[in-house]
Amino acid sequence: MNKRDKISFYKKQVESSQQMKAVAMQNYNLATQLESEAKRALDMLGNNPEPTRKGTQLSDTLKTKLLGNLTKP
Repeated sequence: MNKRDKISFYKKQVESSQQMKAVAMQNYNLATQLESEAKRALDMLGNNPEPTRKGTQLSDTLKTKLLGNLTKP
């Protein structure tokens, strides 16, 4: 491969990589938009996709039983 062929090859490679980066950016933007729409839909349905530390809600009777167990000697 002579110098002219190498230059042509690497120019095509640079052009190809720039096109791939453009497609990747479009895919990233689309994925970000889809994620945002899905989170908004979950919020509208009353389901928060973010994990919480609160866990499940306890009923009043279960809370009373647990508190009662804590106070027993």
